[in-house]
Amino acid sequence: MAWKMDREGACGRQLARCIRSSRVALVSAILFTGLAFATLLNSWHLLPELGCLFRDRTGLPCPFCGMTRSIIATFELHVGRAFSYHLFGPLLVVLLLISSSAPFLPGLRERSARWMETHSRTCVWAANLGKILFLLYSFGRMLYTYMNFSGSVAS
Repeated sequence: MAWKMDREGACGRQLARCIRSSRVALVSAILFTGLAFATLLNSWHLLPELGCLFRDRTGLPCPFCGMTRSIIATFELHVGRAFSYHLFGPLLVVLLLISSSAPFLPGLRERSARWMETHSRTCVWAANLGKILFLLYSFGRMLYTYMNFSGSVAS
């Protein structure tokens, strides 16, 4: 039990170190800016329609199918449409916005890093719950697509 607590404490310290790191904020800012630029190009119809190789081969949506459209719709402030494309797209945009604005809000960055150090079990639990929900959502989308488009399963 002590080993497990120490491991979770190490996870909390590692998360806090990532939040305090300027590299993480820089990568998040680059991703956020790139996504905003892609949204701008998409609104001008300068981006080609890219398909999903997994969906082309199997006919089923991959776990990230709709994520690009969801992120673009979020940047265009069409939140309802964004959630209809992919449930986790707007959440990803919010996380990128928060992590890329961290260098400009040092008090918030330090407070959140301290919170993650003291609540490491909650952070690990939330991260694992997020992974499970993402997998369940992806599996549900695949099952829904299969049930609706396969003549032998759906009646």
